[in-house]
Amino acid sequence: MHAISGGMLDVDKQQRFIELRAKGWSFARIAKELDTCKGTLITLSRKLQFDIQNQRAVELEAIQEQLVATREARATRVGRAFAAR
Repeated sequence: MHAISGGMLDVDKQQRFIELRAKGWSFARIAKELDTCKGTLITLSRKLQFDIQNQRAVELEAIQEQLVATREARATRVGRAFAAR
């Protein structure tokens, strides 16, 4: 992550902001969560857009892996059910 100075948010809050935006949270919802104003988050979003996009890609990859594992488990169960007949 590229920490942004200038008194906007501390590094921990910036990281949390990246995580929440990557998960699709609105600026208003994040503002409440981090106790900051929406305008600050919009400005920060422009500066951290690359980090947000990377985190979003990580989040999507994790979801895809879960989906594949679920499908594989389901296929195994169905296969065993047919084999047991």
